Amino acid sequence: MKLARIPTSSPAKAGAQYRADRNLARTFASACGRITLLGMGLGVTLALSACGSREGLRPADGKTLPVKPASARSQPDAQQLLTPSTQAQPIRVDELLRSSTDRPDDPFDLPPP
Repeated sequence: MKLARIPTSSPAKAGAQYRADRNLARTFASACGRITLLGMGLGVTLALSACGSREGLRPADGKTLPVKPASARSQPDAQQLLTPSTQAQPIRVDELLRSSTDRPDDPFDLPPP
């Protein structure tokens, strides 16, 4: 970036103006560098996120699935192992009150003495 020379009345003012222009140019250059690094980081992130596999899961070469659980009837496959049980991921119930009914009288609900 070539800085234009601005005529001033004294050499001190000219030096101050030059230093201000130089600082502005450095600030601009560092901001451009940060933007470039941010863009490169986003590009790498997007490229890596597109590398997902679309085939079924299987153990790595030379590895096997975990041993069969004692209570299981057969050896679960990879998909069954990745599916959470209802205990790990319970079904959400939004409506807690299914039907509106009157409460029966409670013989132990007495007023304070």
